[in-house]
Amino acid sequence: MSKLHSTSEPFADNLAADIDRGNTPAPAKNRLLPLGLAVVAGVVAFGVASVLPKQYRTESTLYFPSAGDSGAGSIISALNGFGGGGVGDKGGSVGLLGGMISSPQVASGPNTSIAILTSVRCQTQVAQICHLQEHYHTTRMPIVLKMLTAASTFAVNKNGLLQVEIADQDPHVAAAINQAYLDTLKSIATDLSVDVSRRNRIFIEERLKTQRAKLTAQESLYSEMQKSPTQALTGTAGSDKLVSAYVELQTQANQAAIDLSAVDARIRWQTGVAKAASGPSLDAASVIPKVQPSVERLRGLESRFSIAQATLGPDNPDYRYLQIQVELARREVRSEVERELNQTQSGIAPEVSTLYATRAALQAQHDGLNRSLTQLKDKVVAIPVTKMREAHMTAEVETGEKLVAMLETEAERARLAEARDSTTFEVIDPPTPPDEPFAPRRAFIAGIAALAGFLLGLAWLAAKSLGKDGLMGMDAKHDSL
Repeated sequence: MSKLHSTSEPFADNLAADIDRGNTPAPAKNRLLPLGLAVVAGVVAFGVASVLPKQYRTESTLYFPSAGDSGAGSIISALNGFGGGGVGDKGGSVGLLGGMISSPQVASGPNTSIAILTSVRCQTQVAQICHLQEHYHTTRMPIVLKMLTAASTFAVNKNGLLQVEIADQDPHVAAAINQAYLDTLKSIATDLSVDVSRRNRIFIEERLKTQRAKLTAQESLYSEMQKSPTQALTGTAGSDKLVSAYVELQTQANQAAIDLSAVDARIRWQTGVAKAASGPSLDAASVIPKVQPSVERLRGLESRFSIAQATLGPDNPDYRYLQIQVELARREVRSEVERELNQTQSGIAPEVSTLYATRAALQAQHDGLNRSLTQLKDKVVAIPVTKMREAHMTAEVETGEKLVAMLETEAERARLAEARDSTTFEVIDPPTPPDEPFAPRRAFIAGIAALAGFLLGLAWLAAKSLGKDGLMGMDAKHDSL
């Protein structure tokens, strides 16, 4: 007899005796083991999930009217400059912030707005507004921006609506961050879009204010002259015709002076912008339409490089490649800006050359009218001084009224242009503090744990059953021997 036979023989005899007596190899309580493990695992998992930090998520939805919309939503029509914005702008990913002025509109469709929301400038302002350094318990702004990026989700759904989702352990902080994103987006896009429009409006309104004051003084003087006693006017029909011709020429000369002044102001504004620019900088590039494609490319590279600075190290090949691309793009923008500024300052730019030609023609017309007035004045010297003064004052008042009316029209156009270029959007679903957390999902975790416990119990029973069958087989083989 071997040692194996001597040790296993009593167990085999007892097991055979149990089987002969009709006892089952696996008691009923063992069959309940999977259910017990499932209940225990589910309860434990539910308890653990209950003590884990809860995550709350707040959402907001933005609607960007397309260029064809009417009413208040048509304000956004100016925003289709380079973002292809509007509801139709659904596909692709805009990697260019650019954001400078384009004649003078700025695109801010859903995808371009995502580029603004993910920019370092926007996220820094949001972090400062919500005091995220204190909330995240860190003083390093790159870490704060990285945590803010991880908690933020921006996407354009199939309907062309921009969805902003913020996750945080505090529901009120999540809602505050979401609202800060919306406020900062509107502020940045508005500042970029209305800069040139605002300057144009202020320039025209200053001219209108000055001309109104001048017209008021002329009307007051004319009214006083009408009230004062005048000497009897005598003359022939010929003198009346001379006066009428003189007044007509005076009106034409005044109109020519107005046109000449307008062209001079336009030339001063064009060359003044170039002179005010301190070298070939990005500030000068913001008002030069021809360099906008290069500026947009530079802004996109800078946005990508800012992300690389926060996520990659200086030794990373992608980091160094982006650094070289940004430097080359900056040199290209400076070169183009310097060329355009030199052309504008020297007067060889096409738009400036056209203005100089127009001014030369108006100057010649104005000089010719003045010569005609001088010749005609010699013929009407005999007309009473009072009548001449009244005719002259009447012509000045009429000219002033026409100029004020023209400036009022231009000022209203400038105000409408500024309002049209104002970046805006409609908040369909404003952010609100959520009532229930979205993570951890306690019921789901408990269900998975219960299923795992049940499967573990089944596996244990199967392993135990296979072990007994193997042992019985060994005993049967031993008996046969």
